[in-house]
Amino acid sequence: SVDLDFDIIDVTFSNGEKDTVIPVAMSPIDIVHAATPPVYVTDDTKSNVWKIILGIILLVLLIVLLQVTGILPLVVKAIVWVITLPFRGIAALFKGIQKAIKKKKDGI
Repeated sequence: SVDLDFDIIDVTFSNGEKDTVIPVAMSPIDIVHAATPPVYVTDDTKSNVWKIILGIILLVLLIVLLQVTGILPLVVKAIVWVITLPFRGIAALFKGIQKAIKKKKDGI
């Protein structure tokens, strides 16, 4: 919890006929209580460097294994095919539109 408290002062100036009030001048006093620690905590001092190194070593071993067995070129071709598939679909769509326009112009 946080308790915010203010000393509020209003100042009135008078010239005999008219009163001018400056409504608020404040000096804040903030009271912040001690925080309650979380129920479940994790140890941030442990480093994940060993996990990263182990993951890189396993990835390299997997790539070498795939290359030795001859599967790696097929995997790379499949990945490239999947990546280029949307672009081939868009190209086929525009070629189809172009053929339809050409047939319509030839027919007219």
